[in-house]
Amino acid sequence: MAALVIATALAFDCCAGSFKAEGHGGCYPPRKVGDAFDFVLYSSGMNFTQLSADSSIEMGAMMLNGLGHWAWTNKTNCVKFPNTQTYPNYCFGEGSSFPYRMKDVMLSTGSPMARWKRNAEGTQIIYTTPPANGVCHPITEQGFKIPSVGGTDDDSVVYYNVEMTTTFPDNAFVVPDFCPP
Repeated sequence: MAALVIATALAFDCCAGSFKAEGHGGCYPPRKVGDAFDFVLYSSGMNFTQLSADSSIEMGAMMLNGLGHWAWTNKTNCVKFPNTQTYPNYCFGEGSSFPYRMKDVMLSTGSPMARWKRNAEGTQIIYTTPPANGVCHPITEQGFKIPSVGGTDDDSVVYYNVEMTTTFPDNAFVVPDFCPP
């Protein structure tokens, strides 16, 4: 319900709200080509964490809106990027990081997907479920090429087993000790 209020107040077309998902693809932001892994993603709306599904692999990313954005592919290379974003993650439409809605596409199963871009010329595209009552869920992202943090047009992730929830592990949004404060 919070996602609906947030979406209406900020004029977004849709937001994912609080959810947990599984996925496969690159660490966001990507550190080097080929860093792909199975992950679990936790998103509270204002914060998200992407952690390796295999606890023996120290790889992940965390974005705490207004505080910072961390990414690592092992315990010795965690990098902190600035993050001044003050609106929820995984929101789409006017006022978001992905304000440009492209023509929807249809899967071979007959299911539609909405497509969103950062800007008219950009290559980073997020596919979501179609907006319904202010809610949509990420399906896949492609093209993480962002000048300030790196990546290539080929970096991508796929999300699956999306589950709406507000219950997360205690450490879901705690910056790892091996990362810079």
